[in-house]
Amino acid sequence: LERWKEQEIYIDYLESRLNQFEQSIDSNERVREKEAECKKLKSMLNYGFLTKTTQQQSFEQIRHLMQIPSLSRLRQTYLDPSINFIFDQMRDEIDQCRKARNEAQNELQAFQFTSDR
Repeated sequence: LERWKEQEIYIDYLESRLNQFEQSIDSNERVREKEAECKKLKSMLNYGFLTKTTQQQSFEQIRHLMQIPSLSRLRQTYLDPSINFIFDQMRDEIDQCRKARNEAQNELQAFQFTSDR
């Protein structure tokens, strides 16, 4: 009878260990699920962060390109003789083109004025 009680105690001990083991397995599965969930969330947040960073860089580039050149920058540009020479040539060409256009318009208007009568 005493041996029977020892076996019952041992069986109870084994059952309690089995329950503890099953609980630890369940908790491990929950931890794995939470870990997978956290990894997904982390990857989504990283993607969002990268997207925002890329947008910010694009906006900075656009802002830089749209920035009106300052007076000091323009003066520095004009300090270089070769660039100044090129700008003078371009300015002269534009003036010649404007004069030619005005003359052509005046001739056209004169022709239209005289052809109506």
